[in-house]
Amino acid sequence: MGVMVGGVILKKIDFSLEEYLTELEYLVNIDSGSFDPEGTGKIAAYFREKFTEIGWQVKVHQLDAAVGPCLQITNQN
Repeated sequence: MGVMVGGVILKKIDFSLEEYLTELEYLVNIDSGSFDPEGTGKIAAYFREKFTEIGWQVKVHQLDAAVGPCLQITNQN
């Protein structure tokens, strides 16, 4: 069960500092400058997977081939 905050039940999550640091290291070691579509694509794919796993809706927009994809992430239908 979760905790009620402002009329919404918040689910308790488990936090692992070791897992967080491993994932952070992975992300910061991707060359993902604004005009590096391969790198920004890897970052987008990572977050697309993470948010999809927790049931959020993820829509991918490709605005320009010179830059990577843009994600539109929502927690509502």
